[in-house]
Amino acid sequence: MLNDLGRHEEALANYEAALAIRQRVLPEDHPDIAKTRRNLQRCQEKLAKHK
Repeated sequence: MLNDLGRHEEALANYEAALAIRQRVLPEDHPDIAKTRRNLQRCQEKLAKHK
């Protein structure tokens, strides 16, 4: 949602935090980890375009 609002740096921090938590509590092959990584990558791409 933050990413969609153009608040890419905030979104990036949230995705990084979410990924760290999910990696601690879920198995590495869990779909939520893959989804978070995908969202993190998209956010990084959008942030790179705006710099």
